[in-house]
Amino acid sequence: MAPVTRHQASGDGLVGNKSRHKRASSWDLLESQVHNAKNIGSARALHPSIEADHDDAITPLRNMADRVGKEVEKFAERLDLWLGYGTERTPGSEGKSPGTMVTRFRDEAKAISKPLKQRSIKEDTGARVSTTQRLISLREGLFEDVSVLEDTAGGGQGDHLNNVQKWEGEVDTWDLALLILSHRLSDATAGKEAPQQPKELHRYSSRQDVWDQFMLHDEDAKEKSLVLKWLQETADKNGERIEKLGEQFEKLGDGGHHGHGSWTHGWMATKERIKGEKRMGTLSHTNTEGPQPDLLNSSKSGLLVTQLDPDAPSRQSRILEDSDEYQERFLWFVSYQLLRRGKSLDEIRSWMNERNEGWRSVSLGITQEDDQPSSSVVAHGILWRRMCHAAANASNNIYERAVYGLLGGDLTSVRPVCSTWEDHLYAHFNCILSFRFDHFIKVAYPQTPGLTAARKFPSFNSRAFYGNAIPINDTVIQIINSEPSLKPSNLQRIQASLLTDSLDQLMCDVGAAIAEIACLDPRGKELYFTPEVPVKGYESFAEDEQALRVLLHAYLAFDEYYASKAPKRPAAQIKTMENLIVWYMELLRSARKLDLLPLYAAQLSPNRLGRTMALILPDIKSEEDQKRMVRLMTRYRVNVEFILEKQYQMALASCGLRSKVSLKDEPVAGNVDIVNPPTTPEFKILQKTTDYKWPGQKICVGFIKEDIQPPERAVIDAVHWFLHLKTWKLIFSSLEDALARFLAYGRVSAAFALSTQLPCAEISLEKTPHFLKGEVIDITLWEENGTAEPLSESEHEHSLRRPSLSRRRSPRVALDQSEPLEITITKKILKQDSKAAYDLQQLVLAIGALHEWATIEEEFITNGAQNSSTDKSSLKEVFDTISEILHPFLKKSTNTLYGIATAATPTSAAGPATVSIASSIATTELGAHFSVDVRRITNLRALLPFILPVYVPELVLAYASTIQSASHLLTRQYLTMSMELAALLADDECEEVVDLFAEVGRMRELVRLFASTGRCMVGMGSREKGDKPRRREWEGETIRVWDMTVRN
Repeated sequence: MAPVTRHQASGDGLVGNKSRHKRASSWDLLESQVHNAKNIGSARALHPSIEADHDDAITPLRNMADRVGKEVEKFAERLDLWLGYGTERTPGSEGKSPGTMVTRFRDEAKAISKPLKQRSIKEDTGARVSTTQRLISLREGLFEDVSVLEDTAGGGQGDHLNNVQKWEGEVDTWDLALLILSHRLSDATAGKEAPQQPKELHRYSSRQDVWDQFMLHDEDAKEKSLVLKWLQETADKNGERIEKLGEQFEKLGDGGHHGHGSWTHGWMATKERIKGEKRMGTLSHTNTEGPQPDLLNSSKSGLLVTQLDPDAPSRQSRILEDSDEYQERFLWFVSYQLLRRGKSLDEIRSWMNERNEGWRSVSLGITQEDDQPSSSVVAHGILWRRMCHAAANASNNIYERAVYGLLGGDLTSVRPVCSTWEDHLYAHFNCILSFRFDHFIKVAYPQTPGLTAARKFPSFNSRAFYGNAIPINDTVIQIINSEPSLKPSNLQRIQASLLTDSLDQLMCDVGAAIAEIACLDPRGKELYFTPEVPVKGYESFAEDEQALRVLLHAYLAFDEYYASKAPKRPAAQIKTMENLIVWYMELLRSARKLDLLPLYAAQLSPNRLGRTMALILPDIKSEEDQKRMVRLMTRYRVNVEFILEKQYQMALASCGLRSKVSLKDEPVAGNVDIVNPPTTPEFKILQKTTDYKWPGQKICVGFIKEDIQPPERAVIDAVHWFLHLKTWKLIFSSLEDALARFLAYGRVSAAFALSTQLPCAEISLEKTPHFLKGEVIDITLWEENGTAEPLSESEHEHSLRRPSLSRRRSPRVALDQSEPLEITITKKILKQDSKAAYDLQQLVLAIGALHEWATIEEEFITNGAQNSSTDKSSLKEVFDTISEILHPFLKKSTNTLYGIATAATPTSAAGPATVSIASSIATTELGAHFSVDVRRITNLRALLPFILPVYVPELVLAYASTIQSASHLLTRQYLTMSMELAALLADDECEEVVDLFAEVGRMRELVRLFASTGRCMVGMGSREKGDKPRRREWEGETIRVWDMTVRN
């Protein structure tokens, strides 16, 4: 099944769900499965959808992103099918073979190239300007420079032609890759023929038999023969049609003086001139052997020949009329093109005969019908190649020399007419193959006809020219790249790496060049590995989206081959090569094709994968898109937990809550370390006052700032991602850790935002069905001896708006005795894993409730009870919330934080209940889902000394102040809660809290506050006349106990 891709929609998130292109059925199936999946738990989104911002993309990536088309999706689909995600495929099967993937890539490129080329032919934009310029050079006799000229077609035609050439070049590259795979990997699906049995050579063995024996003997020569055939096919496919060349020749010839088609009847202009001179008596009709008169041609450029046989110009050292000279050059030019394109001998003979040039086909050794390729070494004997080599060095026409040079295996005579990188490669491989074949004949087949005579004539010695370099392809490529007139394209450099068996080295060089560019950007420093030795000359790949795609996918196809050659690559080399994969992923990210990222991320090493995806995931803000990405990563067998943990760690580092780790020093596993140590945060929410409503101190208004910094928002978002995993521990451990770090570093606003966006009760309602076989409960309210009565629908919605209020209604009912033991143990596990996060969240929510009280209190007092928009019911609701949070929070029996902070070891800090559960289920199936998280507890223990002493004393004092204020604003009976608070702190359950007051030196402040509250109670205890008796609280508490006028 292929990766799901889609276009982006505005509005609800980075990736929209409404507009998408139709694809193959397998894609559509996955699309429907993904979008019809039911959500588990609450339907309320816990996080808003925010449009992602890609302005941080590195400049070359932004420039390329607009040029990225559907081809990236097509190639991703093909790669996915080949890798076989979600299917059972074994290495070596047809679907898994590298040749299968390369064939699919080639077919995709062909599908794009074909319509472009058809349009080019239809609009007649396929004619290369370079070909026209070459014909002009032939007409003017300018042989010095035959390099390909820049395409000067104007406007859209030039752009379209360039696009056609790019896609044709890509098709050619995939064809070459398939050829290399066929030969080097013996891939049957790539078209490798069954090996032939060697034949014994004898005097009457045919040239084909000798050639076949040579191919079996020399594998490198066989590969060069295949490459030559590939070069012939690409030249024929991509070059100008021969018929079109003839039409252009007529237009550029002599202005149509002799009429259409006259150039097919020999040297017409020269023939007419000679006839005219003979009629005038200047030339003799009979004296052809003696001295000839000095007769200039019409343009006065040289002496004109006096005879019309083919050898006359060379024999007399004279020239033809200009139009005939042009015709002669053109015919040799076409002859070279026919040979270069690998046309058969029969095709060349027919073409020559149609133009009355039969003698020319004979001079090329074509005397009978033969379907052999004209430039094939096997087409002629060794003596014939020697003769052609001699002819190549005797002519003044560079194309005539090149023609005989190709036939004779010469390099020197062919190089001057080579105008492209492929032409040069063809010339080199042709001469190497000819030399090796001749050498094989001398050694293995000395009885070949003409060998003795051939020894008397020289030939091009490729061994002397190239030296003893092994492999010789490297030397050939170096020579070609040193040509001053050539500048190989990136696709040609990929082709060169295929030929030199150095695709992995090219990946490494491009990766190093990418690092040099990317690391100029802050984001790039986080993503890319910079090798110690910089590499220059490959920067153009970073801005060529086509070359990047081809190189990456070609390497993935060849990866198995290179891994077999070098199973243990150096770590630095792997990281450098992976730079290209990361760069391509960043390109997809900039082009908003995020659905493709998990597929390529799966090709990275684990740590690199985690770091890369961790920097990409923050772009996805929509709840549905996040779930979709998690499903895709799971499908591609990516360790989603590791990635999300890495994202969380990096967010902490960016926020200053964790030390940063560079890519070079990346740890093997996610070690969440503490920045050593955090400075003790400042948390002061009380200010002095002399107003009688407060006991000397009151809560400051607006002490929680609403603005959350982007790094803090990133941490919150990172925690939110854990909600999409089917795990319980990770979401609560990350929530616990984030809250602890925010509080330890004084980021109260961020802690409050995290608590309100991810309340433990909400997480529990969403997650428990997966672990409790469909049962939905708030695990924070569950107790082993009873379970919370389910909330009504209205109460549940109310609890979502004010999470802490869900504690208000928690009557206990008897435990269902029919509940399976497994479910009960699971609930214990879930409770233990979430308890510390819940307690920290209660601390934060208490701070938030006090902040809300100060705001409402200020409005109520300022505007007066009658004019205030806030009635007493709102004040009472907030006050009750504060009480219901703080009373259990102060007790060590209901708050695990005190035990963790004072425990001697992390294991003992987990609590006896946790250890008991772990030991009792260690050998059961539940044991795989539960263990004592020593690392988490260790981190929390390190942070609690910066939390509990800072926040708990301040909250207790603020709560006491709130009690007195509530007694003035609501009812005097609230003063009894001051006695309850004092009694609670005096109890052994709160000894840790008292110790915290003593630790920070605020015990005297606490005593003074209780004394002030006591005086208030005494003053308010005396009822004024006419007051109605106040009702007692449910345990008999009454403020009248402090009224000194009351009789016993």
